[in-house]
This record gives sequence, structure tokens and C-alpha cells, in this order.
Amino acid sequence: MKFEHINSFADLADLVGDMVLANEMTIRNLQIINGDICVGETVFQFYIISNPEFLLKFTDELVFYDDELCLYVWGIKHFGTSWQLLPPPEFHE
Repeated sequence: MKFEHINSFADLADLVGDMVLANEMTIRNLQIINGDICVGETVFQFYIISNPEFLLKFTDELVFYDDELCLYVWGIKHFGTSWQLLPPPEFHE
């Protein structure tokens, strides 16, 4: 399998390149370009990422785009657990 080297959420995070925690992005006009938010779900953290390609192509992870700033933002819907301990999301091709 082509994703067997991704064993945790931390491994997935390594694939998105540089990440900057930017929870203040919630005040921006962000467009959802990947994944979705279900009723009752919360996005706990917003990270500006430098390379969204893997997330967009192979996951349903929540990714936003800020058209004015030309930035991709990864919305993290879990809180309080080390990313090393979290399993990666399901992948699709």
C-alpha cells in the first residue's frame, strides 16, 4: 500500500510542509476546499500549511483557502491528544 509509511497523524502532518498555528484565521473569509464540517463538530486549531497537495488528493481532511492572502489552512477537529498517538485518517486515491 502506498500509505503504509503514514502511521500517525504526526506522520501526515510531516507531509504538509511548514505549519504555522493561526487560530486567528477564523476572522478571515475562508472557503472550504476539502472535507466538511458536520453539525456539532468543532474545529479546534487552524494551521497555515505550505503544501496542501497530499491532503487535497488523498484525504477528506478539512482544508480552507484564503483567496485574498493566497493561503491554505488545515482545520484540526481533535484536541488534547498527541498527534503521535492519533491514527491517520482514511486515505483514498
